[in-house]
Amino acid sequence: LMVVPPRALVVTSRTRDAGRHYHLMMAENDDDASSFILEKEYELTEQMVTERAEIEELLMANSVTSPLLPNEPTAAAAAAAVKPQRGFGGGSTAVKKKKKGKKLKNSKKTEQPPQNNSNNNKSDEAKDHAKVLKQEGLVRIDGVLSDAVTDQLREFVYDIRTTELKRGGATTMQATFSTIRRWDLSIPLFEDDSDDNNNNVVATTTTSTPSTPTIAYQALNDVLQTTAVGETMSRFLGTDNAELYELSSYISDPGSARQVIHADTPCFGTDDDQPILCTCFIALQDVRMDMGPTIWLPRTNTYKIHDLFFGEEDDETNTSSATPRKDQFLQTQSSVVGIIPKGSCVLFDSRLLHCGTANKSTMTDNSRALLFFSFQHPNINLFNPGGDTASIRPDLKGRFRLADFLVSSSRADDDEQ
Repeated sequence: LMVVPPRALVVTSRTRDAGRHYHLMMAENDDDASSFILEKEYELTEQMVTERAEIEELLMANSVTSPLLPNEPTAAAAAAAVKPQRGFGGGSTAVKKKKKGKKLKNSKKTEQPPQNNSNNNKSDEAKDHAKVLKQEGLVRIDGVLSDAVTDQLREFVYDIRTTELKRGGATTMQATFSTIRRWDLSIPLFEDDSDDNNNNVVATTTTSTPSTPTIAYQALNDVLQTTAVGETMSRFLGTDNAELYELSSYISDPGSARQVIHADTPCFGTDDDQPILCTCFIALQDVRMDMGPTIWLPRTNTYKIHDLFFGEEDDETNTSSATPRKDQFLQTQSSVVGIIPKGSCVLFDSRLLHCGTANKSTMTDNSRALLFFSFQHPNINLFNPGGDTASIRPDLKGRFRLADFLVSSSRADDDEQ
């Protein structure tokens, strides 16, 4: 089944990796005249997007915005957890145990993430998290990566950005458009994978066996295997045959502008029970309010809400004096903000309305860095003409399934999902 986002979604989602999109346009039009025209066109587009985002911030100023809290574990998991927490959105249900892992070539020290007391407790947590994820559209899970692995991963991500800066890649956006200062840079799982962020490489075959994993490979395995995250995604999607669709890093520097409210994918017709992508954001440092955390609008991952927000105005509101439906909606819709600690994650439905806020930190080193990845339901074929390609290295496209990272492949098929 093919999903083609409406025009509004193509435009709004483009701001997430504007630097890479701009670089691709310039690479394909390298003559001076075309480059100048494209740059001016993009500048105008970004100005319009930024102005719209500021309007939306004002519209939402009087609506209820709450911190996204850890999800409360099930009774069984709570009894086993060291410090159960209460609240909506995802809970720190893991017991923190530090273990030394196998040393990687590019890492100084590796460490296993916090472990649950048993596979049964992890399964109970996953059921509870998946229930919240289906109901609210998102769930927060704390402690999915140890401090040591998170710190190494953050350093790894910044090294990738440094490489891009040196060769004038996607990060030329910072000098060209000072209001953006956001980077979406795909990351390798193996050291011999391509270091290209511009999709100019022919993908390797799935039969190749890279020998040296990066810290990102360990992190992905830690999160999906040893915590409840992998099983939660499997239960939400209803399958562990979901394809790794995105694997990337996201950096928002001080001075980056707020995004417009958007969804990463449209709805699948009118069937709200058909998921498309399940996305995981992992904080690579503590995320404070001034660092531009993500805002999500719970329970907006439905056809009805998308039709209201992205659809055409009806006759009653299609006048110069009437407030557009989407603006009325933003004035009353509650939201949650991702002020979360280092090593914590947020799982969310790709149809959920959300946006990154402006990084207003006055300290130049207060960038917000995330690792993010998503898995796509096997029944869905995302097709977005004129919009963004998936944030994943060509070498990794179609190469991994969720089941490849899970200990067992029976989670989504049992009778208690």
